[in-house]
Amino acid sequence: MDNTVPANDHIYEWARESANKVIAGSAVLYSPKPEQPDTVEDTMSDAPTRQEVDAKLDTLRADVRADGASLRADFEALRGDVKAEFASVRGEMRSEFASVRGEMRAEFSAVRAEMHEGFASQIKWIVGTAIGLGAVGITVMTFVLNNAIPKPQVAQTQPAAVIYVPLPPAPVAQTPAPSTK
Repeated sequence: MDNTVPANDHIYEWARESANKVIAGSAVLYSPKPEQPDTVEDTMSDAPTRQEVDAKLDTLRADVRADGASLRADFEALRGDVKAEFASVRGEMRSEFASVRGEMRAEFSAVRAEMHEGFASQIKWIVGTAIGLGAVGITVMTFVLNNAIPKPQVAQTQPAAVIYVPLPPAPVAQTPAPSTK
């Protein structure tokens, strides 16, 4: 049996290290402490053989590979579900954003129209006020200029008297009497 692990697959390496730790830990934690052997032969008789350890490791490796394969399949199924869910959420978000954009454009258009009406009304009032203030200003300036400086009074004279000089009666011209001849 091939005990080599593919170099690219770090999961198998992790599983191998974990299996070795479990085996080493279970031997230390769960096995009763043997009494101190008197001889070397007594120590060797209770220890598992290399073939037993290799067989146990191979069994664990096969279990880990099978579990890894099922985990991969589960992750692939989960990845597909997540991708499908994200795609549906993305589609819903796009449609909602499009509707919100449309609503916002309608609201902005309404606000823009109200602002234009307000500006037009404000400009009318400003122009009317400016014309009124100009007329009032001209009136005040005319009044002030006409009445602020006193005018010299013209001496009142009596109207010129009309003198009637009677003319002497006009001489009556004597005309010769008619002759009877």
